Amino acid sequence: MIRGDNKASCLVLDEVDGSDSHAQRRLVEWFISPDRTLPILMTCNEVPRIFKACARIESLRCFPPSISDLTPLFPKQDLQSMAKTCHYDVRRMLHSLQYGESEALPPPCPVFKQSPEVNEILRQRMWFSTDPILLAIAPTASATPVSR
Repeated sequence: MIRGDNKASCLVLDEVDGSDSHAQRRLVEWFISPDRTLPILMTCNEVPRIFKACARIESLRCFPPSISDLTPLFPKQDLQSMAKTCHYDVRRMLHSLQYGESEALPPPCPVFKQSPEVNEILRQRMWFSTDPILLAIAPTASATPVSR
């Protein structure tokens, strides 16, 4: 439509249940308009009540795939333990397969009897390999690494 060609296209609206009631009402008005020819696919966790009342909206309930459905796609993975770790969320499982395990966060900086400003500087030092204050003072000079 935007390109000006006749290729088939559709509009995908993700998580429409997170939109406000005014936006949902405007969408329904657009859905029932005879001028609209563009197909629309919407995703949501809970179908908004106003969409249930519209006869032109067809709901299709989808369920997450089972472990046996995913096994042919990832035959070398221990999908059962991965599914348990990812709370059976396929998106998390795919993210874990693509990017691996995320690193554990370092322990919180102990609170000293310092001012809040000094405590904040001590907390920030945990996240940098070099001292950010030294970098701010002399960005061209080599900064000393922070011991972890």
